[in-house]
Amino acid sequence: MRTVIVTFLFLTTVVGISAQQELSTDLGRWLATLPLDARIAGEMRRFTHDDLELSEPYRSATVASMRELVTMEVDQAVAALLLGPCEASVEVTYPWQNDNDQEVEAEKEFSKSFIRTEMFACFETSLADPTAALEIYTDAEFRKEASSRIEEVWAEGDLSCVESGGIRALLSPTKSCNSIRRFSESGMAAEHSQVVWNEGQDLYQVVYYKESVKTFVQIPGGLALHYLNFSRTTNMGRMQRWFGTGSIEDSQRDSAELMARRLAGENP
Repeated sequence: MRTVIVTFLFLTTVVGISAQQELSTDLGRWLATLPLDARIAGEMRRFTHDDLELSEPYRSATVASMRELVTMEVDQAVAALLLGPCEASVEVTYPWQNDNDQEVEAEKEFSKSFIRTEMFACFETSLADPTAALEIYTDAEFRKEASSRIEEVWAEGDLSCVESGGIRALLSPTKSCNSIRRFSESGMAAEHSQVVWNEGQDLYQVVYYKESVKTFVQIPGGLALHYLNFSRTTNMGRMQRWFGTGSIEDSQRDSAELMARRLAGENP
């Protein structure tokens, strides 16, 4: 497992220079071509600290830098799966340190509550089609069964929307919509998802940022799944981090176990 500890200063000054040169998979190169949606930075504008908003340059740079970080991490993970072996793991981290004196307090407060989730799952199955597996894994009914917090999944125009329940005294419900892009080639299928709108008012907490990639890769004897997610919702204190880490890990394991049963041919 890998723990990523970087700063936004690093992301904005270094990652953009080297990302294109280091990509080694078709999936990584495809992710690098995806356009940045202006609505992403717009959702980040909702964040305030001591009545200060995140600046436009910071929001734009963060959106671009996060895309490059996601692209590089997925590229490296998929390249490793293609070489083998597949080793199952779940890792939840809060990866950013704030030792950049050039950041204003609003930026420091925003970055320190990012959550990074990565999962590798390995499936012995006769289903050799990664695209079919991705369809199962992203199906609305599968997602609702895999996560008890998901209450509804629906399409709104070209967006995929989801409403999730909260956790009493810890997390409020969320209602957000994602831009979805799909990639498929022989032996591999992936979905890139990014929040571009959310309710974020009244009873709902704001999803300031969320970007994920789910990838199924054909491996000897079956399929491997790699999942990477970066999200920034509520401010994460010690209690929220302790509870949130366990909740996210359990949710990822539950989804992998349910997927294993589906691939084994068990009925819902």
